[in-house]
Amino acid sequence: MLVLAGLGVWALVGKGPPPAPAPGVTLAPAPSTPSPAPTPAPGPSVTPEPEPPAPPVAHPALVKVAPTPARRPPSPKPKPAAPVSTEPVKVSVVSRISGKSSYAELFVDGRRVGETPTMVELTPGAHRIRLVRDGYQTYEERVDFAPGRNERVAVDLHP
Repeated sequence: MLVLAGLGVWALVGKGPPPAPAPGVTLAPAPSTPSPAPTPAPGPSVTPEPEPPAPPVAHPALVKVAPTPARRPPSPKPKPAAPVSTEPVKVSVVSRISGKSSYAELFVDGRRVGETPTMVELTPGAHRIRLVRDGYQTYEERVDFAPGRNERVAVDLHP
């Protein structure tokens, strides 16, 4: 015989009479139809008092708390890049021989742009400046120009 019981419900699988209830347990038959809700008696209405809060389940000192994993500080947000100025740079280019202004062919980034002395407008940033004159050493240098400024390149040419 196999007896299944739980929450006041029991089932008997097998032969024989049903088992007797445990001492102190009274079995009542389940109602077949729900009974109507009782009608309150006329008279003054009474508001029930709220129930007091339930006592804590365990003493706070006895409660085990799992350790919290260490948090990393938030990574710093990247600063927005400074706006890139496209304002042209005015560059005055002068070549000198023995301290006196003289002409030479001016090349910027490999392209001939004129003869010195001259004023050219360039984009901000690095540029390759080259001055050439027959009978003199070629001058070549990489120059970095800041946006929105007037710059001057003065070069002494040597034979």
